[in-house]
Amino acid sequence: MTDDATERGRTAIATTAADLRPLDPVLLGDIAARQLSRGIPADLPFVLLDVAEDGLHLTVVDPTAESVIEQQVVPTVRPSVLDHLLADHLVRTGRVEQPATQVWTAELLDLASRGRKRLASSDGTFIMGREHVKFFRVAQRDLDEASAGQLAEVVRLSADAGASVPGGVTSLVLAPGHEAWPGFDSALAQSAAVPVLALDAATMPIDDAGRNRHDSGAEVPAAADAGSSTVATPIEPLVIAASALDTVPEITIEPENIVEPPLPEPPLPERLPSNPTPIVRPVYEPREWELEPVFTSPPVTRPRALRTSGARGSGTRMSGRRLLAGIIAVFAIVGIGTATAVAVTGDDGGSADRPMSLADSSSESADADPTYADPADFAEARQPAARYVAPPPPPPPTAESTTEAPSQQQPRPRPRPRPRQRTIPNPIPGLPPIVLPG
Repeated sequence: MTDDATERGRTAIATTAADLRPLDPVLLGDIAARQLSRGIPADLPFVLLDVAEDGLHLTVVDPTAESVIEQQVVPTVRPSVLDHLLADHLVRTGRVEQPATQVWTAELLDLASRGRKRLASSDGTFIMGREHVKFFRVAQRDLDEASAGQLAEVVRLSADAGASVPGGVTSLVLAPGHEAWPGFDSALAQSAAVPVLALDAATMPIDDAGRNRHDSGAEVPAAADAGSSTVATPIEPLVIAASALDTVPEITIEPENIVEPPLPEPPLPERLPSNPTPIVRPVYEPREWELEPVFTSPPVTRPRALRTSGARGSGTRMSGRRLLAGIIAVFAIVGIGTATAVAVTGDDGGSADRPMSLADSSSESADADPTYADPADFAEARQPAARYVAPPPPPPPTAESTTEAPSQQQPRPRPRPRPRQRTIPNPIPGLPPIVLPG
């Protein structure tokens, strides 16, 4: 399962020794801003690293001349090689089984590639194959251990490239392609001797011409001064357009007064009624349970002006009469109840004498009782107490009773068999199967 590139060796391919192609000034400006924020000089050479499909592009950049000094391509550091190394690590650690066929190997490499891409946004992920590979987990530590050799090679090549430049390099800058190698920036920062700056994909310039890489070779307007880091490129078409606008006479257009049409008036009736119906506001009407029974005829509005003070006085007198009648009725009921209670209980004198007579009779009967016991009771008490006699034992069973006993016993019901449970295998090894309800 080892890639062919790893078998050929770890030698970098030097594509150019002195490539003076200009770089994108937007990219250089973003790198310079990041270097200044870290306290790194922005006018000294640095190493630019980019992970591509054909390998690792190692470029030494001179920001003063905005050109490439040296560039190398390391074919042993590319995403496909990282997938092979990660798959070998999973097999070596026992996460997955050793593939036996080419289809099995291809499936494992595909899962390793998916795990490597997922590690760019998380520290670990779970992956499950379709046919041969079972459920397993991939963590960032697995990729770091699998790519330790490639990381050491990148550190060595970066140090050699910096040593070839007079004065050395100030930093290692990672292009957005480093995201194909999750954890590359943090691991390189711990191993490199110079600071490491990582660029995001959003900071790379992208235009219609496809100038989105530092080595695209697109022509850039030359600077006014070779020693200056700024580029002053006046745009001639805009100047010509501005001069042409000076010769055009100014034309002022006065706004027109917009007059809104008047709103149409509502049509008037041809003839007005001689006796218009007066508009009467609705007044409060009592509910059905507050008035006399409802009739089929429409309700008559009762204006408040018709209610006089005489009606109010009569209503007050009626309520006073009702209150007086109620008080009289209450007193009558209380009197009737008192008379009834007296008739039922009888005279108070007779009731008081009756308990006294009962007490006298009870005291006389108590005095008449004798104070000694009957001799017959003493004689009965001196007799010996009766002893308990056990009942006779039951007769022994006969042959007829023994034959009839089994027939009288009822057979016990058979226990119901337990229903069979439906289960499915658990995808996690070591756990019991999952029981389906019902």
